[in-house]
Amino acid sequence: FPNPFNPQTNIRFGLIESGHVVLNIYNINGQLVSNLVNDEMGSGFHTISFQGADLPSGSYLYSLTTGSKTIVKKMMLLK
Repeated sequence: FPNPFNPQTNIRFGLIESGHVVLNIYNINGQLVSNLVNDEMGSGFHTISFQGADLPSGSYLYSLTTGSKTIVKKMMLLK
């Protein structure tokens, strides 16, 4: 979780209150690889699974946006 992973990882996060959540995965060049969530979610803890089987080994970034707050973290896919 989530580093390093092969080929699947889980991204865990907690929400203080319900709201719109966007969770995207980007390659190291900033290109969007996958949109995992773009929906309303309830408060509490959540786990989202990401499959990287079709992607090359390397560094990836995930961006989690809730309301006006955005968190970006790095993860590494090793095959």
